[in-house]
Amino acid sequence: VTYRINVENLGPAVATNIEVTDYLPDNFEYVQSAVDPNVAQTTYTAGPQAPLGGTLSLYWTPGQSLGVGSVVNWDVTGYARCN
Repeated sequence: VTYRINVENLGPAVATNIEVTDYLPDNFEYVQSAVDPNVAQTTYTAGPQAPLGGTLSLYWTPGQSLGVGSVVNWDVTGYARCN
C-alpha cells in the first residue's frame, strides 16, 4: 500500500521549522517513505506491536522552508496486515 500526504502552505507567510506526524494504524507495517521535493527527512518510531503500527514524523531540514502556495508530497509505503 502506498498513500500520499500533501503538505501545503496556505499562507500568509513562509513556513519554517515544520513537523508533520502520521500515526500508523496497528495493522500497518511501514516499509519506506519519500518526500518530493526532498526538503525534509523522516523518522519512524516503532509502536508496541512492532513491526506494526508506530509513528512516522516528517521534519523539515534546517534552513529549508515552505513558501506560500507551495506543496510537498510525502509518499508512505507499507503493508496492510489482516488478522
